[in-house]
Amino acid sequence: MAFRIEIGQKIPIASLSKRIISVPDDIPKMASLINISNEMDQISERNNVKTMTIYYQNLKNCNLETDSIILEDKGKMVCFGRTWWDEEPDTTIVYGIFIVVHPDWRKRGIGNQVHQLLEDRVKEISLTHDPDKPKIIRISLDKILRRISLRSRQNLVMKQKDISLK
Repeated sequence: MAFRIEIGQKIPIASLSKRIISVPDDIPKMASLINISNEMDQISERNNVKTMTIYYQNLKNCNLETDSIILEDKGKMVCFGRTWWDEEPDTTIVYGIFIVVHPDWRKRGIGNQVHQLLEDRVKEISLTHDPDKPKIIRISLDKILRRISLRSRQNLVMKQKDISLK
């Protein structure tokens, strides 16, 4: 089943357009958006285009055509997100969600709505996996992550939700 996002009623900002992530074309804007967000949130970590391009060209268990979204306002990227999955050594299937919202567009419900769309996509993906394996969603909560030093958050699970069908 394809990942379909209907913005009309979900995101109350009529001027936003939606599309999927295109590699390598979108990487410079994505890196810039992450860096702007990090700077605003006083996080010293910076992303560069070369590293992000290599990373996105080698994604595993993520189909950008169905598992990603970019929201734009008149050609300016205001949000992007994606989901992926991986299997842990104990056979738990872990689904990840990553979202970045431009600081000027925060507190408008965009991140929450994109999160819900990506979580719905994760649930679709989970139906294709072994029903007997435990399944969880791990979500990076931007506001909390921004208050924790990079070193402290490397092994931190911000939010975890069990979606096993047992």
